[in-house]
Amino acid sequence: MANTKRAATVPKPRPPKTTATGRGWRLFTAPKHAGQHVPEQTHPVQNQGKKCADMASGSKDSPILTWQGADLPRVSPGDYQAVCVGWQGPEWCRAFRRWSLRLEFSLMTGEGTVSAFFNMGSDAIGPHIGRRSRLYAVWSLANGEAPRKGQQMTWETFTDPALLYLVRVADSVKDGKDAAKPDALVYSRVTEILKIERQ
Repeated sequence: MANTKRAATVPKPRPPKTTATGRGWRLFTAPKHAGQHVPEQTHPVQNQGKKCADMASGSKDSPILTWQGADLPRVSPGDYQAVCVGWQGPEWCRAFRRWSLRLEFSLMTGEGTVSAFFNMGSDAIGPHIGRRSRLYAVWSLANGEAPRKGQQMTWETFTDPALLYLVRVADSVKDGKDAAKPDALVYSRVTEILKIERQ
C-alpha cells in the first residue's frame, strides 16, 4: 500500500478586526507599541475614487436618524395665556448635574408649545421638591392649595383642562457652561408662571 502524505495547509493572514470604541467604530487597528511599523496600503491610489463611490452608494442603506426629542421652538418674548398639555421627567440632566421636570405649555395664540423647566435637586439618589422651590409653588397654585402631609404630588394636577395659565416667555441664550449659545441653538422657554386661573 502506497504511503501518501498530505501537505499541511498554511492559513492565510486575516485582516485586522474592527473594534467598537466609545461612540463609533475604529476602522484600523493601531500599532501595539510606539514606533511599530504600520503596513503600507495594499491598493493603488487610483482606486480611492472607487472606494469613495462605494461608500456613497452604501450610505443609501444607512439608517435615517429622526429627532424624537422635545420640540423647543422660538417665539417672541412676552406674557402669554396657555394650557399645560404634558410633562417629561423627572430626569437626571448630566450637563447641569441635577434632576429636572419639563412642563409643556400650548400657547393660546396658536404659536406652538413652550416648555418650563424645574430644578428638583442635585442628589443623584433621587429628585426632591423643597417647600421653597418654584415647583412646589406652581403645583400648589394648580392644586388650589398646598399639599397635605403624605399627599402624592401627581403631575396630572398641572394638565387639568380647567386651568388657564399666564406664563412669561423668554429666550434661552445660555448653555450648560453659562456661555452664550449660537443663534441656531436659542429656543424659547417659560421663565415664570405668573398666574393660574380655574375656568
